[in-house]
Amino acid sequence: MVKIESAVNNFLKELNRNYKQLKFLIGVSGGVDSMVLSNIFMKLNLNIAIAHVNFQLRGNDSDEDEQFVREYFTNLDIPIYIKKVDTKTYAKEHKLSIEEAARELRYDYFEELIEKYNYDYLVLAHQANDVIETFFINILRGATLFGLSSIPQKRSQIIRPLWHVSRIDIENYADAQNIPFRIDKTNNELIFLRNRIRQELLPLINNMRPGVEKTILNNIQILQEQSDTYDFLLKKYLEPYIVYYEDMSFSINFLQLHLSKIAVLHFILSPLSATFDQIQNIIKALPKNETRQFILPDYNVYTQKSKLYVINNHTTFPEITITKNRKTIKEPFEINIKIVSSDELSINKMPHFAFMDMEKIKFPLKLRKIKEGDSFVPFGMKSLVKISDFLINQKATPIEKHFQYVLEDATGQIIWLVGRRISEVVKVDENTKQVFVLESKQKIKSRSEQ
Repeated sequence: MVKIESAVNNFLKELNRNYKQLKFLIGVSGGVDSMVLSNIFMKLNLNIAIAHVNFQLRGNDSDEDEQFVREYFTNLDIPIYIKKVDTKTYAKEHKLSIEEAARELRYDYFEELIEKYNYDYLVLAHQANDVIETFFINILRGATLFGLSSIPQKRSQIIRPLWHVSRIDIENYADAQNIPFRIDKTNNELIFLRNRIRQELLPLINNMRPGVEKTILNNIQILQEQSDTYDFLLKKYLEPYIVYYEDMSFSINFLQLHLSKIAVLHFILSPLSATFDQIQNIIKALPKNETRQFILPDYNVYTQKSKLYVINNHTTFPEITITKNRKTIKEPFEINIKIVSSDELSINKMPHFAFMDMEKIKFPLKLRKIKEGDSFVPFGMKSLVKISDFLINQKATPIEKHFQYVLEDATGQIIWLVGRRISEVVKVDENTKQVFVLESKQKIKSRSEQ
């Protein structure tokens, strides 16, 4: 029994020699692993609080888990935070599996508590069998080196002190110490991949080679060290070739790289949920002149002439109202505005300037991001042109399109494709008396330039 306590204590000492002065938030489901872990932390007289999430996935059982955790730790005067979430609705709204939705909701809540109450570490009760099972789940689903590393023992503020401890040792400890816990009946249902690995695959492997779990766990630990080293070195190597923009969109020029495309693309895109097949298709599309698009859950990926553009599709762009008397705007970028008589006009042909006939403009104006279906009559033309087609003809890159704004009048008519061309309908002519002059200072900056 002392073996588990000693393992946890040694882990914490290695983590921080002043660990007794730290604040720990422990995620507790009510199951044997988290109940044992929280009891060991109490035995060590550490400053702890408990966090429990009721996912409402198992009917009364979920509510009974919540009640059990609440009563147990309240009776011990341990601070406890509980949140009830509608996992099924969240999964549907965000197009996630139930497992992914529960994970997001759980970690979002834990992060919220850590930030609000200044906890030093989030403590989770994943143990050795969880690590091994996750390793096989990732293999079966298709995994990179990062996936094969399974569950890390420590990452940022998240620690897992039971990482090396087996399930059977934890259960024996709970029995010996009379620690109560809840049993999740779904753990025996073979419809879940993890349960099949636990009950069918691992016993089979153990029959072939008894005690193999220790070997697998050692190999996972080596893979984690190798993965961390690989990540560090590859990030350093790629730094000069990746340009990050203000909303975490980024681009990379593969013409300058002398590394395996498949290695680099898996490193960059797998964390963004790109599939193996998508990455293979991206590799094929990269050298081609035409632009190809690939859809990921939170990003759109474009290839164009050996360049890769990864565009954040959750970016929100502000809309700004411009009245007749406004002199300047500062956000989302600077635009200087003035009204001059046609007699005083000096035309600057640079595209970031716009000159419009005041009498042809219907105020107030709205500066906004381009959207699908936008069209206007470009200066010098007589008919409507889709802005998407206009930008293709202008050879605009996907990043330039992503940050492209338009100025529309009070009727919704686009009168300026900002930084590129005004509309024919507001052009200055021989009858113009007053000219509305705009100067855009927009520059698509990388984060390093800001």
